[in-house]
Amino acid sequence: MLRDDYVLQSYLYTLAWHRRLQASLGADYQYERDFGGIAYLFLRALPANPTPGDARGLWLHKPEAEQIFKLEGLIAKPLGITA
Repeated sequence: MLRDDYVLQSYLYTLAWHRRLQASLGADYQYERDFGGIAYLFLRALPANPTPGDARGLWLHKPEAEQIFKLEGLIAKPLGITA
């Protein structure tokens, strides 16, 4: 994830979904409640016969809300949601 900048990509995708959810849910949107997180599935790394708890090839992450809000402030003006 780190070597190929997939973490950066995941944060940019998270920001895009965050802004989409802001636009569609309006004032009722809450990042912690409404954004489930990120899942990357690397098919070549998946074991042929996985056992319970074997997470090879799977990366799950939910960035902290504050990190996404800071990224949003760096990239674009936050959406002006009105009730």
